[in-house]
Amino acid sequence: MLGTGRRRDGETGRKSEGEKKRRALGAELRRNEWEKRVFLCYGYGG
Repeated sequence: MLGTGRRRDGETGRKSEGEKKRRALGAELRRNEWEKRVFLCYGYGG
């Protein structure tokens, strides 16, 4: 029980770090896409 718990904690820790990085990159990509859409829709249309 304790051994498996430790293993799970280690795995979740590693995954959490990867997920944080992925989420950060995803957020940046989403922001860029949203800015592009807003610029294309409202920037040129004025």
